[in-house]
Amino acid sequence: MKLNGKKVQGSNIELIVIPRGGDEPDVVLQATAVLDYTPFNTMCPEPKPPGKVVKGGAKEYNLEDPGYKEAVALYHQRKTSWMILQSLKATPGLEWETVKEGEFRTWTNYEQELKDSGFSHVEIQRIVIGVLNANCLNEARIEEARANFLRGQQALSENSSGPPTDQPST
Repeated sequence: MKLNGKKVQGSNIELIVIPRGGDEPDVVLQATAVLDYTPFNTMCPEPKPPGKVVKGGAKEYNLEDPGYKEAVALYHQRKTSWMILQSLKATPGLEWETVKEGEFRTWTNYEQELKDSGFSHVEIQRIVIGVLNANCLNEARIEEARANFLRGQQALSENSSGPPTDQPST
């Protein structure tokens, strides 16, 4: 895709800076937008509610089944954890000790690893928010982009509204 003749490429990247005091360097993580959920969907298909065929041949699903509700909650927890891990892969040198990419049962370990590394609850929240910012738009970012665009349009308008220089004088 092109916009104004320039190819649009590259996903959104969010820098997540966690300040450290004293002689410790600040922790800088990078989160990038996850563009393809195919690997997740292959490893973790969305749960299906139990169903039964009722009189007349129609199929009826039980969305209130406790087992189904539990499976849906686990599915969303794994999907969020997977997105966080995939997004943080943009951080050079980041390695997980107990999280294994192909083992969905380990994906939620990222939070305990962050705690074990000395990150507070608020710092972990900041990391997750950074990942969410890289993967979605929020109203504040849309307003900021709109304001930047309008400032640029105003500057172009002001530059082009000066007196014409190639008109003959009368």
